[in-house]
Amino acid sequence: TPWLKGAWVYELKNSIRGNEDLESGFGLYDYDFNPKPGACAVKETAALIKAARSIEARRPFPDFFVLRLKGEGTDRIVAWTTDGAKTGSLKLGGVDALAAREICGATQAVGDRFEVSAKPLVIDLKPGTSAVELDALQP
Repeated sequence: TPWLKGAWVYELKNSIRGNEDLESGFGLYDYDFNPKPGACAVKETAALIKAARSIEARRPFPDFFVLRLKGEGTDRIVAWTTDGAKTGSLKLGGVDALAAREICGATQAVGDRFEVSAKPLVIDLKPGTSAVELDALQP
């Protein structure tokens, strides 16, 4: 369903100060509204989802996910692994990447092969790119 999209957040803010109760510390912001590390990732992910008109999902391996997000003037690939101990690599064929960065991270060198880890990698493509050949490799 490439037209169905959204982001859901379990807890926006910690309900108590301190860490006595684990359930009360799942917020994206602490009790005093200071952002925790996950706040940036949720904010950027929500923006990616909002900008996408359609989202195509692929799962080349059990713990390896690749999304293609097409939007008005934007075309992106987002890839990550769900097993923190494993990494992989993604090779793009037939297209030129404009930029690549990890969620909440700095821009990386652009080429045709990218290392993929548990931190989602966002690859910006030239707008209007039609076909993308993906070659997902596990180490």
